[in-house]
Amino acid sequence: MSMSLEWLTPERLPRTSVLMLGALLLNLLAGCSDDDGFSSLPETVVLHQIGPVVQEPKRVIHGSVVPADLTRVAFRLDGKIDSLAVHSGDLVQQGQLLAELDDAIQQQALGDAEARYQLSYRQLQRAQGLKGAASIAEAQLDELKAAHKLAKANLELARNALTYTRVLAPFTGVVAEVHKERFESVRAGEAVLNLYRNDRIDVLVNLPDDMPGRLKPGQMRSNLRYEVAFAGFDQPYTMSYLKNSMARSPETQAFQYWLTMPAGKQDFPPGLPVTIDVDMAQLNVPTDQGVMVPTTALQAQSANQQTEQFVVWRYVDGVVDPVSVRVRQVTQQGVLIDSGLAPGDYIVRSGWEKLSPGQLVQVSGASPQITSTTDSETADSTESADTSDQEQ
Repeated sequence: MSMSLEWLTPERLPRTSVLMLGALLLNLLAGCSDDDGFSSLPETVVLHQIGPVVQEPKRVIHGSVVPADLTRVAFRLDGKIDSLAVHSGDLVQQGQLLAELDDAIQQQALGDAEARYQLSYRQLQRAQGLKGAASIAEAQLDELKAAHKLAKANLELARNALTYTRVLAPFTGVVAEVHKERFESVRAGEAVLNLYRNDRIDVLVNLPDDMPGRLKPGQMRSNLRYEVAFAGFDQPYTMSYLKNSMARSPETQAFQYWLTMPAGKQDFPPGLPVTIDVDMAQLNVPTDQGVMVPTTALQAQSANQQTEQFVVWRYVDGVVDPVSVRVRQVTQQGVLIDSGLAPGDYIVRSGWEKLSPGQLVQVSGASPQITSTTDSETADSTESADTSDQEQ
């Protein structure tokens, strides 16, 4: 059923009804002006003021203990493992038996080679006795000599093949891992176990990308000593250079550097984290300088931005904007930044998760006091006036 609303005119409605209808329309219009029905408040952030430029003469590099001369121990023949004499973690001496193959085939081959050698030897002895009586031709004698040499060579090969069924420890060390079990078939060159030296401690570190380019050739191979702190141990240990890589590691995409020291009473297992303080001044390398920012102020950029890796939010006159920065190093005091910021700048220390460029924000009470240029000039002028009054 339809109803005509032509009669709803101001002339036909009472004055009170017209006022009520107008108020209702104003409320509806006010509600449509804001999707939430509430006025939006600026985000509250905590600020940090950038201090003066600082220099960091030391670089902190992290690494880990690695097995010294880690060696893959393998058989030189195909076969089936007949015995395994060691387990992971065992201490072995140089020349100690580690594993052995079933040598039945090699024993049979050795017996056959010995028989052929004995036969060729006797035939050669008879031929040499007949040579004096001119009862044998020179050609036949040469054939017997060649057969004897071949039999001797085959005998040596058979003896060597028998020794290849046993693997011995190439040096004194510790069994890192055993890869095979008894009665398991293996191929020549396939690792049966890993062995590493226990007479020294090696540490592997991945150098930061900027360090190799700042070092001169052979500078890392000098007689410098490095203070290395092992995780869980209070006392640092002095280590020296062992070797370094000339290209990036395929696994870590970093240049690698090895330190070493003789093993002592304290055992440092492989994989133990270490921290190394490198004195850049001692290496005659320019030291890092920049400004310090809290780690909580750094925001990682999206993966499609390749020029910079982090941004911070800079505060100017109540408005925040992202600024790309370059991280030089991370220290216990914070993160050293060498581009993008200047001393005296204000950045958002926390609360940047919901910020957008050009957004108006309000400062938390936990932030440092922000004094504008006008306020500073006013304060200076007031102080000067007070001073002049006192002089009068």
